[in-house]
Amino acid sequence: MPRAAHHRRRLTLVTVPIAALATAVAAVALSQAAPETSTAAAAAPARLPAPAPGATVTVAAVGDICGSACNQTDDVVTAMAPDAVITAGDNAYEKGTLAEYNAQYDPAWGKFNARTYPTPGNHEYYTAGAAGYFDYYEGKGVPTGGRDKGYYSYDLGDWHMVALNSNAGMEAGSSQERWLRADLAESDRPCTMAYMHHPRFSSGDHGDNAAGSALYKALTDYKADVAVFGHDHHYERFAPAMADGTKDTANGLRSFVIGTGGRALYSSRTDTAGPSEVYNNNTFGVGRFELSPSGYSFSFKPVAGRTFTDSVTGTCHAKSGPAGTAPVLSGSAYELRLPSGHAIDNPNSSTTAGTSLVAWRANGARNQRWTVTRNSDGTYQLKNAASGMCADNANSSTTAGTKIVQWTCTGGDNQRWSILRSASGSGYHLVNKAGGLALAASAASSGAALTQQPRTDSPLQTWRFVKLP
Repeated sequence: MPRAAHHRRRLTLVTVPIAALATAVAAVALSQAAPETSTAAAAAPARLPAPAPGATVTVAAVGDICGSACNQTDDVVTAMAPDAVITAGDNAYEKGTLAEYNAQYDPAWGKFNARTYPTPGNHEYYTAGAAGYFDYYEGKGVPTGGRDKGYYSYDLGDWHMVALNSNAGMEAGSSQERWLRADLAESDRPCTMAYMHHPRFSSGDHGDNAAGSALYKALTDYKADVAVFGHDHHYERFAPAMADGTKDTANGLRSFVIGTGGRALYSSRTDTAGPSEVYNNNTFGVGRFELSPSGYSFSFKPVAGRTFTDSVTGTCHAKSGPAGTAPVLSGSAYELRLPSGHAIDNPNSSTTAGTSLVAWRANGARNQRWTVTRNSDGTYQLKNAASGMCADNANSSTTAGTKIVQWTCTGGDNQRWSILRSASGSGYHLVNKAGGLALAASAASSGAALTQQPRTDSPLQTWRFVKLP
């Protein structure tokens, strides 16, 4: 299919009839902005806060939305009253220009902007750089991941959500594929959903898209649970499958093609390598997901006057990553954080070699910023932004309790750290190559010394890598 990439822009005036708003009570309830006037564009509505873990989250999902008409799919979304709306691309036809977004998409779907998380389709890129897409959404304060990527991720309740860009590079080793793997490895949510425009598997006019195999494989490697696509203008549900189309209910990714957002439906059907379970090409509608802390309940909701529906439930996979993977993009900056919220800290931004490192309440400062760089042997160097020095096991000690210091970067084994997933899957251990012991805090408090200790699943040595801009 295409952290693909895993992103915003200007608006022009659209006058919304007040009488129409007054009669659309449910739509008004969803809208977060004051009605626009004929003399000035309304300010972008405030983004709704993401639901916290423990909540069941309602998500509306669909692609291929507004041509000359949106065919009443916005009414379906309004009736759902979702916490979030995800779009699978080709949101405004024919070329995704800003004028088309303002004239066709905004009057029907703009009321959901405070809760929308979009992805672009190929029609958006019929305008150079998908400028209309980014101008419209960024102008409304909607996340896009930025013009250079168009992919991003976020969390809803207990679910990690990944918006990918299938118009960007998707092959193994591409920037998007490497970002996706690092993003999935870093996530601490028990469930994962991804979405983008071009489907890996489809029985529609366009058919299967082998170019998305590497992203699909990254998702199955990290035990993602659900993927949503558009592009083909029909509805289709697939059984959980691996990237080659093999049905695998234990490890596979369940996928949906929901290209029924309002653009004319396709009539023909092709063969697919994927395990198709349900197919319909005569009904506009929207997918509804109820995302719980342990699984999902899905239903296809048709527009008024149509009767086709579909539903399925599933349980989230136990999360793990492939052997030898690390939650980082080499050369990027991270804050290394314990479950207690304390981070690896160079006290007072010291520039003195031999300064002992400590745990301190995470604050995003430069003395907690570490550039993590992969060595040729698969280990990593941790370099502090404030001092330019590296995390170091002094004198290559093999003794438990030895303090970890900063020292001029030498590339020695005492500055090489393996990043290994904890047994619980809740984080990662940093194991020193010279000492063979794990980086640990002596306590969950600011100022606690960092030492090396025998590797256990203690929260004092279970680290998360929080990527910094």
